[in-house]
Amino acid sequence: VEIQYWRPIQKSIGIRFELTTNSDYTVDIGEQIKSASADYINQLDIGDRIAINKLYVPAGLYGALDARSYEIESLQLTVDGVPVEGDYTLAFNAVAYCDSDNIE
Repeated sequence: VEIQYWRPIQKSIGIRFELTTNSDYTVDIGEQIKSASADYINQLDIGDRIAINKLYVPAGLYGALDARSYEIESLQLTVDGVPVEGDYTLAFNAVAYCDSDNIE
């Protein structure tokens, strides 16, 4: 029986948000959105699908009062700096990594 191993390939994931904010929105809230979104992506498994609709939950800061200070109009993924339309499925040997600096 032949067994093969592959090292995971790291895919750099970014997100571009378009938000509508009110006067209660602060830079700190923006940082919370970035942190929650990056944490969500970084917990995904190898070969998982990054679903746009699921990103609204961590980015929405649901349950936090700060969530009332903005609305997410749209979001777009980038993979290794290239914009992607819709969801993105990682290859069987690819793992997602998101640094909050890659979230706009």
